Amino acid sequence: MLMLKNDPKEIEEKWCQNIIYVCYIAIGINAVVLITVWFMYMAQTENPISPGYYWSRYIITPTFCMLALNFCSDRLIHSHRVGLKAKKYLALCNALAFCTFLCMVHSILAVLLVTFVIPIFISTIFADCKITRCIFILSLAAQILSAVKMHFISTRDFGSWIWFEWIVAVAILVAAYFFAETLIQEGQYHICSLKHSVQEREQLEEQLQKDGCTGLYSHASFEKIGRDIFSKYLARQIPLSFSMFDLDNFKEINDTYGHVAGDKVLQYLSRILLNNSNENILAFRLGGDEFGLLMKGFTLPNAQNVCEGIQSLWRSQGRCRM
Repeated sequence: MLMLKNDPKEIEEKWCQNIIYVCYIAIGINAVVLITVWFMYMAQTENPISPGYYWSRYIITPTFCMLALNFCSDRLIHSHRVGLKAKKYLALCNALAFCTFLCMVHSILAVLLVTFVIPIFISTIFADCKITRCIFILSLAAQILSAVKMHFISTRDFGSWIWFEWIVAVAILVAAYFFAETLIQEGQYHICSLKHSVQEREQLEEQLQKDGCTGLYSHASFEKIGRDIFSKYLARQIPLSFSMFDLDNFKEINDTYGHVAGDKVLQYLSRILLNNSNENILAFRLGGDEFGLLMKGFTLPNAQNVCEGIQSLWRSQGRCRM
């Protein structure tokens, strides 16, 4: 039987936290790259721009803004008061905000308009087409805003070329969205197939554990289940009782009325046993007309009461003796 080590909700929440951690790393890399570029620029030019302007515009302000946003998102994702779906949107919007910051700060690189595909592909982690669709719309809006800023506010004169670059970026963004939805749908299909296979396997295992005629646990199941329970209860010194019984003169029923009638008698008794079984009382067909009751946590007097109750039900119907 397939067992999951972690709850799916815990896994998805962990992914939200991982996205935030990756954003922390990306912010750090961005700051290191900008500082490196500054020192390289200072070493190669005779008329450098004002250090205060460069550091405040490209390093200090954007880095602290992104760190503050990331920190707030981090706290909310770790909060137990925020729902899981809100955490997913929060993590993805945080990644989207990082891409927006890059495009706003580094407007000289129009190619950064394509970075908006990143949140879309990250959203496939949660395998939810609705979330991916919302992130696509937000990414498209942020992309348009970045292009407008580059055209009207940037120190570089892009001219009409910025809109050609934006059209290409939009095409890539749309393609990324459809690829992401395809990945999600394929993933959901494979997950459904896997669940179906697991369910079929569990049903098959359950059928193999049960006796075909009576529906009780089989003799093979008794050997496995009984051994495991006996070891567990013996180690913990918990009471464990087992009662074995059969039907008197059952062979005469088969010889006189046939095996079909004999099977009906076995099935009738099995229904009584099943109706009086639970997670602590397990009923087995050990073979022929031999049956067993494994009673977990039952002392001898309690086990006797259970057996006497079953005998009373059987005899009250005027059936053969046990």
